[in-house]
Amino acid sequence: MDELKQVAVLELQLITNKYQARFLNELLWQHYDYYREIVKYANHQIKYLRRNRDYQRLIKLKRAWKLKRTKQPTKANKKIVNDRLKVIMQAYGLDSDQGSKQRHSIGFSGFVKRHVNPRFKGLMSVAMQAIITDVWQGIDKVLYQGSKQLHIKRFAQFTIRSKQWNTQFSMDLNHRIFHFKRGKHRFKTARYRAYEREVFFSEYRQLKYIRLIQIAGNTHTKYAIQITYSGLPPRKRRTTRASSPVGIDIGPSTFAYYHHDKMNLSVLNPFFGDDTSKIKQLQHQMTHSQVENNPDAFELTANGKLKYIKGYKVRRTNNYKKLRRKLNYLYRLKSNHRKYYFETLSNELVALSHDIRMEKVSVAGWQAGLFGSSITNQAPSQLMAIIKRKLALFGYEPVLINTVKAKLSQYQHDTKQYHQANSDLNHRAKKINMDGTEYNAQRDVYSAFLATKVLDDCTISDISNDEFRHFLINQEQMVDRIKAEDNMILESMGISYHYTIS
Repeated sequence: MDELKQVAVLELQLITNKYQARFLNELLWQHYDYYREIVKYANHQIKYLRRNRDYQRLIKLKRAWKLKRTKQPTKANKKIVNDRLKVIMQAYGLDSDQGSKQRHSIGFSGFVKRHVNPRFKGLMSVAMQAIITDVWQGIDKVLYQGSKQLHIKRFAQFTIRSKQWNTQFSMDLNHRIFHFKRGKHRFKTARYRAYEREVFFSEYRQLKYIRLIQIAGNTHTKYAIQITYSGLPPRKRRTTRASSPVGIDIGPSTFAYYHHDKMNLSVLNPFFGDDTSKIKQLQHQMTHSQVENNPDAFELTANGKLKYIKGYKVRRTNNYKKLRRKLNYLYRLKSNHRKYYFETLSNELVALSHDIRMEKVSVAGWQAGLFGSSITNQAPSQLMAIIKRKLALFGYEPVLINTVKAKLSQYQHDTKQYHQANSDLNHRAKKINMDGTEYNAQRDVYSAFLATKVLDDCTISDISNDEFRHFLINQEQMVDRIKAEDNMILESMGISYHYTIS
């Protein structure tokens, strides 16, 4: 893996009192107001650019060329159209971030400094330039990558950034003291762990970014500095081995894996139920608080539900703001619980073998279909990304199986045929014939078992009776373990079937 793309990210929480927390909040709000003004200005420029008749005509012409609806132009004609578009966009300050080498071209950054900056005094210059760059990246997506509108991020997600120390930020690494060039406050950071100490005091890593970020707390907002260094992160004490392959079957809300020594079937996020129930309870309290304090802003519909009256300004009390802060904290806990479980699970899989095989599934297709809510809560793509990242630390990549060609969920090795009927989502077991006797094979773990027998990205090798018998023994042990845990979540996975080899 390319070391230039690898980064080591450290996050050090700042130990603050109420005066320091107020200073940081005000500092962030000042820069956030500046950020909102830039986004409003950018949307204003984009709106009037799109109203320009010449711009509309040229964009329509380029779209026709792309779709091959008209005769393809020569290079000279393309250059004329592109140059004319560039001149029009320069007039609105949307040709590039820093401007081009042409005369009178100052770019988006120059337009912002001319029209927005005079209204804001006393902000950090490096943070202002970083904000302009971030907004320009959004403009680039709107103009060239198909995004419809430039949105304003929430204040809780807003950060200020610098690319180097000793300009606006300063850090005493030995004494763990962080402070700004402005203001009298000096902030003590949390103690370094061995991982952070190794990154800080290494000679071959270069600093990329320093960010001041907000962390949602249970009762109040906390602050931290996030420091990003280029280069490979320190290698932890991980192990892997060249043993039999590991097959993984990942679904919208469940996963199964098979190894010669181990097999498992579980939900992707076992903490989902507890986290979601707490979030729903808090959302109900927030809704009740809004209705109680704004009775005229809601009306009762025919089905007995409350509906917000459009245009009414809702008054949010301090209690509502407190509940909203707690809700952000619960969302952060939910994300941390899921990520911690995925990190632990991926370590376990990588330790079994570096030959990990999984289907190349379309998570976006699932999300657009019936499983949008499950994808949001269970995040299967996050697990796949973590497995890839951990394998890359050893110099390996997972084997991605072609889903359309292999069709592991429909294949049965006894007949060597694909059975479309078994692809029904409600049918969680397969009948596999061995020596004249039919055995139940749980569909998900059987797909993971077949993944270990894939020769290339789609061809499944022959499976002997001894190999399938070993699979059945592991499956029986897995089912007994799951039933002993009294895990009712797994009832829908086909555990109610009778799995035995006797």
